[in-house]
Amino acid sequence: MLGGCFTHHPDDHLKVRYDYKNDHVLSHEKASFAIMDEHYFIERVEKNTYFLESLSTYGVSDAGLMNVSVQRDLSTVIRWFK
Repeated sequence: MLGGCFTHHPDDHLKVRYDYKNDHVLSHEKASFAIMDEHYFIERVEKNTYFLESLSTYGVSDAGLMNVSVQRDLSTVIRWFK
């Protein structure tokens, strides 16, 4: 994992809600969404930016890492679908 380290996740799949963080450019006018998922918990490195927060009955964790490498890859994927 870039910009953080995995700490744990529950064994079961459960509903995980993802909220966009208000202070990130990707969060502009985006709604929260929820999916059945494994809720991964991470310990983040402060130098990186996370644009999502994940929430379940097990707690809250940062999600959606957005660093330079991820931005480049995301830009490539978006261009593929244009």
